[in-house]
Parts: sequence; C-alpha cells; structure tokens
Amino acid sequence: DGSAKATSWLDQSGNGNNATVLSPCAGPSRAAASLAGRDTLAFDGTQAGGTCLGVADSASLQFGAGDFAVFVVARYSNVPGITEAKPTATFWSKREQASPFGGVWLVGNTLSESKLQLWQQNITGNQAISARAGLNDGAFHRFGGTRRSLAFEAWVDGVSEANVALPKADDVSQVGRPLFIGGAPELPKGWLSGNLAEVVGIKGGLTNAQIAQLDAYFKNKHGL
Repeated sequence: DGSAKATSWLDQSGNGNNATVLSPCAGPSRAAASLAGRDTLAFDGTQAGGTCLGVADSASLQFGAGDFAVFVVARYSNVPGITEAKPTATFWSKREQASPFGGVWLVGNTLSESKLQLWQQNITGNQAISARAGLNDGAFHRFGGTRRSLAFEAWVDGVSEANVALPKADDVSQVGRPLFIGGAPELPKGWLSGNLAEVVGIKGGLTNAQIAQLDAYFKNKHGL
C-alpha cells in the first residue's frame, strides 16, 4: 500500500493460495533489499494485535493424516521466556483455536529456549524441538518441519535437528481454518518479530535428497 505495508503475497505454486491481510492482523512491512538484494517482509511482534498474513483454506493446505513439509527462509529476534509477553515467533500456523491446538504450527522458541519447534497438537510426544539453540540471533536461517509417516522432524539450515517418533499421525487438516503466516491470532504470545523471505508448504512427503535439493535452492537464491 502507500505506506510500504504488504496487502498481499502471491502464491507461486499454481494453487492460488495467495496471502492477504486478515483480521485481527495488520500487514507486515516491505524491507527493501534486505536479503541478497531482494525484498523481505518485516513482521512486528511488538505491535498491538501483531502483524501477519492469512491464506484462505484450500484442499492443498489440508494435509490430512499424511506426510507434509513446511520450510521457510526467515530470521527472528523474539526473546523466549515463560514471563515474556511474546515468547514465540510464528512462521506457519494452521491449527484449532482451543487446546489441544490440533493442526500444524512451526515456530521459533519454546517457552524457555530459542529453539525451533514443530507440533501437531499440545500433547507430549507430538512436538519436535531442535537441538540447536540461539536461533533468535537476527540472522536468516532455513527453518523447516516435516512429517514422514510417524517421523516428526525439525530442520535448521539443511540439518535434521530433531527426529521424534509420533504416537500417531493425526489429521491436521483443520478444514475451514485459514493458514496464518507470521502470527497465531488465537495465541496472544505468537507474533513474529523478524523477517520472512520465502515460505514453502508441501502436501506430501519429501526424501532426504529432495530436502537437500530444496535447501540448496534456498541457499543459492537468497545468498545463504
């Protein structure tokens, strides 16, 4: 718009999953030439109501009980901590609004550590948390999460940082629920403070070789 706030982010997959500004979020700002000469979207987690983008539900975003992958090129500076106002940095949120929060959530930070977390619901054994900490360093990383059969994995910079055996592969479709990027409106502590350069969501499984190929694409395109 006229204030360099994003009003939409166009899907390149051919599935028409274009992101727009959905209530209660404000649009993120354009950060010109902020990564390898390319623009990124800057999200302000300190703003009242947060900044995020939403994507209307579609069949291609309903992952069901099958395999899926979510990868982003992002950076964040959210400070973790149980008493912090906004400890988590949401990259991808398509989940129900009440506990056990079934669906898919990819975030930076647990309540106490700056690690990457992927979950399918708020029950022990259904989350994968990276071994690596200090990810809120303000540098761009390749963050990701995959479910392949009953293997739940968190990925950082092309490396599988956690591999958890799920008790079951829940249906995470959340039919009718929008996908939110950069925030989780149902979670007051879920706003991203940082930037997103690219978001890739895949309904279906990826081999290790395909994940390596995707990571190489990110590294080459974004100068990482």
